[in-house]
Amino acid sequence: MRFHLMIIIKMLYSSQETEQCQPIRRTLPSSRLIIAYATDRSLREDKIVRACCEHGVNIIIWAFTHFEFDDFSNEKKINPTFDLKNAERTIKRIRKEKDTQVIHLTSIGGWNGPHPSTRIDGVSWFKIWEKWNNNIFDGIDWDLEGHDDPSVPTTILDDSILNLMHDFTLAAQANGYIVGAAPAQSYLDPSSSVYSPKLNNQPLSAWDFSFPYAGRNAYAPLIAHLHFDFVTVQLYEGYSRACFALTRLGINPVKYLTDLTLALHKGYFLHNQPENYPRFNNDQSRKTNFVQIPPSRLVLGFANSWADGTKFVRFHPNEISQAFNDLAHLGNEPRGVAFWVLDEEGEHDHHRFFAKDLTTAFSNIKNE
Repeated sequence: MRFHLMIIIKMLYSSQETEQCQPIRRTLPSSRLIIAYATDRSLREDKIVRACCEHGVNIIIWAFTHFEFDDFSNEKKINPTFDLKNAERTIKRIRKEKDTQVIHLTSIGGWNGPHPSTRIDGVSWFKIWEKWNNNIFDGIDWDLEGHDDPSVPTTILDDSILNLMHDFTLAAQANGYIVGAAPAQSYLDPSSSVYSPKLNNQPLSAWDFSFPYAGRNAYAPLIAHLHFDFVTVQLYEGYSRACFALTRLGINPVKYLTDLTLALHKGYFLHNQPENYPRFNNDQSRKTNFVQIPPSRLVLGFANSWADGTKFVRFHPNEISQAFNDLAHLGNEPRGVAFWVLDEEGEHDHHRFFAKDLTTAFSNIKNE
């Protein structure tokens, strides 16, 4: 009898140890995602709290964090460009005041921002980030972009940086974190089969002037290989395909968003020489060149009131909600909407509170 009791006790302890070893699994909100980016200029607590508690935002992405390696001291650092203590205080306040789930991520990169040092591999950077994070954020959002200076190293997403992103993502997801990606529209373009790791190209759209800051599907190989929790396509990229379509070709905004969503769902092939296609760690034989984002993981990224409607495209919240409604009838409604940037909420006459107007527009469509 005593022997059997000892076996049972041992099994109970073993079960508890197994449960304790399991990572906490963070999950996205089950409702439509309304994502707002926040920079250090957003760190007036009331603005962020209002966006989450009154205007429907359910994910805040804090921009930016940089992964830096000091060649002289060998020091590895996570450097946020925002006040971390202020962010932590705001997050705690939202969790106290908001009765529904709000997710907080930190964005890595940004325009003119440094790319993570490839002196350290992706798994090692994840371990460094997780220790720094200390359970403040629920995950990360990849937003590596180019630079104003075409001669700097961050004007290319080569194999080494893609492998770092790849390995970090897998490690983070295995440990229960949410991982998103936010390519500029030219970095993930279903209307083109051209691939290049360079981020300093002229736009493929027929603009009348030079703007050498576009990509050529630079994120596409990574997205073809990984299952990101969500992918945000930045339609607010300067001189984007979306901007050209609406401002030069006069395409209906609702139709444009509908067609883009369906094109990403259908998927597309990258046509390039095999030797130019990136190889991923532990995956040398697999060279997937088919890229697809199902609507269940697609987020469409917009500018809020700061967009000028010339270089940066504007979409009206009513147009966005109508496109989502049309896509829902087709069974292809995107996962959600993101906007850059929370700093500008309430600062302009044109849709002063984009999140609020967007939530209202979605509500009006639902009630029709």
